[in-house]
Amino acid sequence: MHMEICDIYIEGAHAIPELRFVRLFDKSFSYVEGKVYSGYIGASLPRLKGVLIVSRLKASGISAFNLPIRYRSADLPIAVAHRIALEKAEAAGMGLSNGEAFRDIHTPMYWNFSLIDPMGDLVGGRIMVDRLDGHIWNSNEHETFMYDYNNVLG
Repeated sequence: MHMEICDIYIEGAHAIPELRFVRLFDKSFSYVEGKVYSGYIGASLPRLKGVLIVSRLKASGISAFNLPIRYRSADLPIAVAHRIALEKAEAAGMGLSNGEAFRDIHTPMYWNFSLIDPMGDLVGGRIMVDRLDGHIWNSNEHETFMYDYNNVLG
């Protein structure tokens, strides 16, 4: 059975003493006391160990994601993602919101765009464009990622 290797992504910037325990699961991880962590921490963890760490961080009020290590190199430009999302929205007779669309719910795995109807009103939907390969995420993929990798329901 294939074991997915993941890294922890920290939103914002935080000194996190709890990260010293990452070394229990990844002997190559080097925790630096007092260091402010932001973005990927540089760990290589089995997926379930990452879920444990992210759950503990969230319980401490720190927003974090457990992500497959292949996403460390995800660099699809937002302009390209916007073009992909706009094509998908227009094919459904809708458009994309400007401004806050890029800053609402997101992860380092996808760009998120809010849908608008032809009158320009937000309709409550969104299009998520993968930052690694540009595919459109479906709701099942999103739910699987949030639960299986991050212990978040719904």
